[in-house]
Amino acid sequence: MKNILISLLAIFVLNACATDPAALLGEQFIVKGKGSPTIIFETGAGDNTRSWDELSKALSPHATVVSYDRQQSLSLKARTGKEIAHQLQQKLQAHGLQPPYILVGHSIGGPFALSFATEFPTQTAAVVLVDGRPAGFTQACEQAKGRLCDIPALLKLTLAPWVAAEIDGLEQTYQQHKDYQNFPDIPVVLFSATNPPPLSDDTFMRVWIEQQQLQAKKFRQGKLIVVPDSGHFIHQDYPELVSAEILQLLKGMKSTAS
Repeated sequence: MKNILISLLAIFVLNACATDPAALLGEQFIVKGKGSPTIIFETGAGDNTRSWDELSKALSPHATVVSYDRQQSLSLKARTGKEIAHQLQQKLQAHGLQPPYILVGHSIGGPFALSFATEFPTQTAAVVLVDGRPAGFTQACEQAKGRLCDIPALLKLTLAPWVAAEIDGLEQTYQQHKDYQNFPDIPVVLFSATNPPPLSDDTFMRVWIEQQQLQAKKFRQGKLIVVPDSGHFIHQDYPELVSAEILQLLKGMKSTAS
């Protein structure tokens, strides 16, 4: 009984995070700073633009910074990274924001950032994955008998339709990446947490880091940073670490251009 109560409490808390009241304000597209390149933040499932406040503040003096809410819909149809990438590109063009772009994705936003680079390789200068969900994690975690390897079905029933649709389309999103065989030769920086999420276990965390290591090797310019004593929201707990890596990318781009 105690375990059931703990699970229900966790579901309530997770759902509260995934359906933030800010979402009721409608889809937001916030642009700060100026100059090239344009840095674009892709949020985790059900998260909102406020997740990036610290990074936006740190990076907007150096470049154009975009935080936005992905398109919301009552449709139950699965949504893939390819669809999300093209919707984002249309928004960028509508706001007059030209490439090059640096995509920064957290959690499920990581695969979507990779989708944008896959769909628009000549427009993407770099990708930063902030504890992005690796393609092979769920299967590897289940094989290792880890705990909470996937989002519980009961929790999915409580999510907003557009959030559930993104999760339902995640496996197809990974397939669209084609194991990164045609991925552009650009820097890809991966940050990995080291503390297991609530209700998971050490096996979950071990497999998570292993899958991050495997994913980093798939990119010609992949770089993995394992952050000690960090949870899933690395960009909020250690914004200075993430911003420093992005500033290094900016510095490299400017030196190449000069």
